[in-house]
Amino acid sequence: MHETILKAVSNTSIPQGSPCTHCGACLAVCPVYDILRTECFSPRGRSHLLTEIEAERLPLNTGGRFFEAMDACLQCGACSASCKAGEDTAARVLQARTRFKELHTIPKWAWHLLENRRLLDWTLPILSLVPQNSGLLLRLLGLFRHERDALRLRIKPAFKTAIDTITLKNSCKICKSSASLAGLRIAFFIGCVQNYIYPRVAEAIAAIPGASLCIPKDQGCCGMPAWTNGRPDTAKELALKNITALRKAEPDIVLTGCASCADMMRNHWPSLTGSKGIGRVMELSQFLVEYGIVPALAPKYKDMPLYAHIPCHQRYGLKDTTSLPSLLTGLTNGKTQVTQGCCGGGGLFGVKHTELSASILQKQLQGILSGNKGACVVTTCSGCLLQWRELSKAMGMPIEAVHLAELFL
Repeated sequence: MHETILKAVSNTSIPQGSPCTHCGACLAVCPVYDILRTECFSPRGRSHLLTEIEAERLPLNTGGRFFEAMDACLQCGACSASCKAGEDTAARVLQARTRFKELHTIPKWAWHLLENRRLLDWTLPILSLVPQNSGLLLRLLGLFRHERDALRLRIKPAFKTAIDTITLKNSCKICKSSASLAGLRIAFFIGCVQNYIYPRVAEAIAAIPGASLCIPKDQGCCGMPAWTNGRPDTAKELALKNITALRKAEPDIVLTGCASCADMMRNHWPSLTGSKGIGRVMELSQFLVEYGIVPALAPKYKDMPLYAHIPCHQRYGLKDTTSLPSLLTGLTNGKTQVTQGCCGGGGLFGVKHTELSASILQKQLQGILSGNKGACVVTTCSGCLLQWRELSKAMGMPIEAVHLAELFL
């Protein structure tokens, strides 16, 4: 079944119409290829497959390997950033996910639920009652493939925490303003994970001294999960609803504690909706650095080895590799180190490809613990936080994973 696919990706000729030169630079940075070591799961292999499909030299009925290769992409953006020839493999994979219905494994009702925040608030507490090792949630979401997948589902979000965030997300909480922010109106975009799973992070951001925040009502998911899974229609609907909610606040700055949300809002909302003017979108570490806000580090973290994990969406989407490390370096007198590469979370990737996702993170964990008995990993992405915190806990690793804002509690 896979012979045609393997022949296509092993062809050494440069695909017509593709700028790929087969140099292999993308292979060195792809976290999926680093684990699987299979050409069709590399950016170069995916690019070649797509070129062959588009040129109708490779039939789609060669088996499910093509769709597996398209699905097993983290959309981290490392390949596109490393390509000197200008091949944007991540964008091509995204186009394939939009085009081929075989890759639309998540049912429409789940996306509709995401579009309706009030219905989501009502539904999640009910879903939290479903036994987490039963596999039922996976079946409902169209993610159940093998019986063992349910046993490997290590991320266990406490959906009922949505109840604890109702006051926060429906309020207009104002914190003390610093002189550098005088006169600026800042809207706080919370995002799904901070709203429903880690509300403590949202509360920590709202409590940072010097930031005057208003929290617009009716905000919801930024649309990144839909966007990266080939559902631009849902992503557009979510973007339009959020833009309407944020514009009511008339913000100068839209602040978010999630680099993935910031990437989605800054780089994809305008092209999806043709709409601009919601204020300047800033991720938390960028905001703190630019406005010179340095909160006090909580005592428990002063003597703990800190590792800055720069999310892929911050590194490649926001093109920012300095804000988080520089902030932590200043707080720890230069004792901060930086983790290298992707954590393997990738939003729904971590649920659909649990074993592969875990293997990617395990390499990161081994690198950190090689010279330490324990450490604290600090990140600015809600999805990365979910991956680091829940998976290291499941593996029994002495790692504490925190969001940047939690360092100041």
